[in-house]
Order: sequence, then C-alpha cells, then structure tokens
Amino acid sequence: MPDETTQEDKEAREIKKVVRNVRLGLAIPFGILLVIFLITVLYSFVGPTTPTEKKDFVQAVGVLVAGFAGVVGLFFTWRNLRLTRENTDRQLRVAREGQKRTQESTRETLRITEQGQITERFTRAIEQLGATKDSGEPKLELRLGGIYALERIAKDSPKRDYSTIMEVLQAYIRENAQWTPKESTSPEESTSLNSAAKGEAEPENVGIQQNVVPKLPLDIQSILDVLKRLRDDPELEEYLSPPDLRRTNLEGAHLTKINLEKARLYKSNLKGTRLSSSHLRGVDLEEANLQKADLKWANLSGANLWNANISKANLSGANLWNANISKANLSGADLWQANLSGAEQRGGELVEFRLIGASPDYAAANLQEADLREAKFKGADLREAKFKGADLREANLQEANLQGANLEEANLQGAYLWGADLREADLREADLRGAYLVSEDARSANLRGVKLQGADLREVDLQGADFGGATLQGADLRRARLQGAKLQGATLQGADLRRVKLQGAKLQGADLQGAVFRKPEVAPGTVVNVEAGMLEPGLFAALADESLGATALAEANLSGADLRGAVGLVQHDIEQACGNEETKLPEGPTLRGYPPAEKGVHLPAGWRRGTDKQPNRNA
Repeated sequence: MPDETTQEDKEAREIKKVVRNVRLGLAIPFGILLVIFLITVLYSFVGPTTPTEKKDFVQAVGVLVAGFAGVVGLFFTWRNLRLTRENTDRQLRVAREGQKRTQESTRETLRITEQGQITERFTRAIEQLGATKDSGEPKLELRLGGIYALERIAKDSPKRDYSTIMEVLQAYIRENAQWTPKESTSPEESTSLNSAAKGEAEPENVGIQQNVVPKLPLDIQSILDVLKRLRDDPELEEYLSPPDLRRTNLEGAHLTKINLEKARLYKSNLKGTRLSSSHLRGVDLEEANLQKADLKWANLSGANLWNANISKANLSGANLWNANISKANLSGADLWQANLSGAEQRGGELVEFRLIGASPDYAAANLQEADLREAKFKGADLREAKFKGADLREANLQEANLQGANLEEANLQGAYLWGADLREADLREADLRGAYLVSEDARSANLRGVKLQGADLREVDLQGADFGGATLQGADLRRARLQGAKLQGATLQGADLRRVKLQGAKLQGADLQGAVFRKPEVAPGTVVNVEAGMLEPGLFAALADESLGATALAEANLSGADLRGAVGLVQHDIEQACGNEETKLPEGPTLRGYPPAEKGVHLPAGWRRGTDKQPNRNA
C-alpha cells in the first residue's frame, strides 16, 4: 500500500512539472512580443525626429528592456527558490515516511517478539505452578515463582492475558484448597462444631473442628495477595470480573481491604478469615462458614448470607444493608454499630435468625448502636443481646425472645413487639413512642426513663417492671399486669388504666393527671343523654365491666402521686392503696352518671396521720 501511494505521488509531480514547463514556454515569447509591441507604440506616440530625441528614445527603450529583464530575473529566482523548497520538503517527507515505516516495522517486530516472550513466560509459569518434588510434594519455591510471574504478565499484557491469568489463579485455589465437608454448615450443626459430641474430626475438616485456626498454605495466601493487588490496580479496573472461589477452604486467610464485589464464595470455609474493611458488596456467601471471621467495617450490602455460619464473627461497623441473612447463625457475633437496615430474606421476612447470647458457648450478641431500621426479627432468639443505643425504628420483633436483652437508649419508635418476651430486659431511656406491644411479656424489665407516649400496652405482662421516670403519657394500658411495678416519678398523664392490675405497684411521685381508671364503652343502640351529662340506666353494667377490680390498687403506693383529673377513680380504690398528704387527688366527681364516682374521692384518715400509710384492708 505505501509503494502504490509513492508511485501515484511521483506521477502527480511529473504532470505538474510538464504543466509548469508549458506555461513557461508560452510566457517567454508572449513577453518578448509584448515588449516589441510596447516599443512600437511608444515610438509611434513620441515620433522622435532629431538626433537628440532619438537618443533619448533609445535610452528609454533600454531602461524598459532592462526593467523587463529584471522582472524576468526575479521571477526565475523566485521559481528556483520555490522548486528548491518543494524539493527539500519532498525529500524530508519521503525521509519521514521511510522512518515511520521503519519504526512501524520495528514495533511490529518487537510486538511479535514480546508476545512470543510472554507466551513463553506464561507457559513456563504454568509449568511452575504444577512443580512437584520426586516425592510428589509441591515445590513451593517454584510455585511461588510461577504465581508472581503470572502477576507480572497480567500487568504487562492486560488486554490479552489478564482474564486468563485470573481464571488460572482462581482455578488453582479451587483445585488445591477444596472444601467439601461431610457435615453441613447449617446453624443447627455449625454451632456444635466445637462440641466433643462430634467425635474425632475428619481430616479435611480439622481446621473447623479445632479452636486453633490453622495457617493457610503459603501458595494459596500468595495467590490471594496477588488477586488483591491486581483488583486494586486502577489501570486494570476495566478488566475486573467477579472472582469464583466457591467451595474453597480459605480458613485463616488475610484478606484485609480486598475487593471481592459479587464474588462467588458459597459453601466456602472462611473461618477466622481477616476481611476487615473489605469490599464484599453483593458477594455470594450462601452456607459459607464465617465463624470467628474479622469483618469489621466490611461492606456486605446486598450480600447473600443465607444459612451461613457467622457465629462469634466480628461485624462491628459492617454494612449489611439489604443483605440476605435468613437462617444465618449470628450467635455471639459482634454487631456494634453495624448497619442491618433492610436486612431480610429475599421474598419474605427474616426467619430463624439467631443471635443467641444465652448459649454457654457464645457471648451475648453485640448490636450496640447498630442501624436496624425496619429490620425483621420475627421469632428471633435475641436473649441477652446488646442493643444499647441501637436504631430499631419500625423493626419487626414479633414473638422475639429478648429475655435479659440490653435495650438501653434504643430507639424503638413504631416497633412491632407483639408477643415479644422482654422479661428482665433493660429498656432504660429507650424510646418506644408508637410501639405496638400487645401481649408482650416484659416481667422484671428495666424500663427506667423509657419513652412510651401513646404506646399500645394492652394486656402486657409488666409485673415487677421498673418504669422509674418513664413517660407513658396517653399510653393504652388496658388489662395490663403491673403488679409490683416500679412507677416512681413516671408520667402517666391521660393513660388508659382500665382493668389494669396495680397491686403492690410503687407510684410515688407519679403524674397520673387525667388518667382513665373507668370509662364506659357504649354498647350499640344505647342512648346517652348528652345535654344532662348523665349516663342512661343500663350503662352501669358496661361501666362495671370496665371498672378496676376490687383489689386492683391493693397495696399500691401513691405517695406524692398526682391524680388530679383522673377519670373514674372511686374512694374504694383509694382505700385499697397507701399514700400520704402529698398525694394529689381529683376534686369533685370523677365520672358523671356513676354513683360511686359522683361522690368524688378524698384522702383517707390514715394518710393524714402519717406518711406512706398502709391501706385499710377491711375497708
């Protein structure tokens, strides 16, 4: 192709030369004729007659001819210079084209030579990867040389060899670090891996059966280091693809800050692996063993951890947003400041989720300050779990076992706690505004300073619960069991206390202004005389149905309590309780139309004589 172009250029130059010569040949005679014509015209116009005039005419003609000759000379001088310049440019252009062709040829030769060398290096590196001693044991030094040689080739020839080399290295790990345990890694079995009842460990599962994390083979760790460096290289970013390390044994591996986005690691053994600050977005860890793994500040958003064993793992600060952790075993896991927002089973609720803190083999799960908004923990075993300062807004804790859990300062606004077991749980300073706690068991729970404005606590078992300084303004406590509850200094303004059981409750200094102790629920078809402000006959039965039981306030301590504006309170209730002169009672009738309440209430005589006087049991 270059030769054809050069030939065409030569022909074009020859044609231009011929045209210039023809023009020049025509221009010279035309110029001579023009000069003769001008002389003739000048002679006819001047018409010299005397010798002097003729002499002057000849001199003028000489000057004219000299000027013409000078112009012709200048033209030829310019032409020669132009031709010289064109010739020089042409020679330079030809030289450059020749040099370029030489350089291209040299580069092509070098490229072919380099590719041949890379192919030779690649072949030699592959041979080194499989090097063995006479005894059949791997020759570690040669294998390491092959691994690092492949790393260099991947950097030198990324477009051609990067993907191939990554596949080779990953295949090496899958072949030489296989993990095919006979027993499943399901939570039921994985939690008992260290149990003596399992008997003697299988050879391929020694690292899992023992508490000591075995050292990863040097060649496998070296490949993982190479994968980390190659995946972190910004110049190789366009060639990245999800790693395939499924069913591999990487127990005890050092993978800090590695990028394994969308990697396939399902059914792999990552026990004790160091993965802190790693990028694990969308990684597939289904049924993987992550027992005691270090996952501090790791990004596991969108990861699939279905049925994975994550017991005793350190997940503090980890991002598990939208991760699938159903059936995952997180017993004893440290989830301090972890983000579990939106964590759920794909297509359903998070079920069989375990954070067992009561197990003798595991410490309580640590979820302090974790972001658990809208997390689904239905039926979860969260005994003694640490939720201090956690964000559990609108979380689903239905039927969850939270016995002894620490929920101090937790935000449980709008949380769904129906049927949850909160016995002996610590809910100090927790925010439960708008929470749904129907049928909850929270006996002996520590709820000091808890915010429960407007909370639904109907039929809740809160016997012995500590509500000191809690805010229960407007809360619905109908039929709640608060026997022996500590409500000192609690705010119960406008709370619905119908049929509540407060025997032995401590209400010293509590604010019960406007609390409702009795309020009739009008049956369909019942007529109420609104103008008279009276209840029609026939409503008293409905009222009695909703009234406090005969011993509802028996031995309740109302010393210093503020009961002004309380609805439906009768003297019999007061007589059953104990209090003192600082107790503030409602003035006038507490409920229109109900004779016992029409009479109002007053301080019993015993309350005036002493402080915290015991009630008159015979009243």
